[in-house]
Amino acid sequence: MPNFRRADHDGQDMRDENGVLLANFLQGPKKFGARHRVSAERERLTHPKERRLRRKREFDAVYAHGRRFGNSFFGVTAHVNVKGGPRLGLAVAVKTAGNAVERNRIRRLIRESFRLHQHEIPALDLVVSARVRARGAAGAELRAHLEPLWQEVRTKCGSSHSS
Repeated sequence: MPNFRRADHDGQDMRDENGVLLANFLQGPKKFGARHRVSAERERLTHPKERRLRRKREFDAVYAHGRRFGNSFFGVTAHVNVKGGPRLGLAVAVKTAGNAVERNRIRRLIRESFRLHQHEIPALDLVVSARVRARGAAGAELRAHLEPLWQEVRTKCGSSHSS
C-alpha cells in the first residue's frame, strides 16, 4: 500500500480544477513527490471483514448449497447471499499447498485477485480452495487461472438468485 503524504503543509488537501484529490506518495527514496490522482474506484478496493467468510457455519452453508466451478489450480464453490456483496472464504490445506509460507502466499494471491474483482462479482459467498497444482506455481500463473474463474462465477451465478 502506498504511503500517502500531504501535498501541502497548511492543512488543506490538494485538489485539481475538477475537485479530484491529488496525493503525493512515497514510491521509493528517489521518487518522492510524484503527483498521482487518487481515484474513487481505487479507494473502494479494500477487503473489509464484511467481505469475508469467517465462521464454520458460513463455510458449511456454501459447501452444502453452492455451485462448484474449477480448473487445475483452484476450486470455487459459490452460493447466493443476502449481504449485498460478495464474500470470500479460503480453504488452502496443508496437504495441497505444503508449508505455511506457500499456503500464505497462495492465500495472499487469492485475496488480492478477489479484492480487484469484487465489484464485478454478484452477491455471493465464495469459497476458493487451492489444488495440488497451485503449489509452487508462479504468482502470474495463479492469477491467470483465477481470472477465468471470476468470469465463470459472474456469468453462471450473476443472473440467478438461487442455487
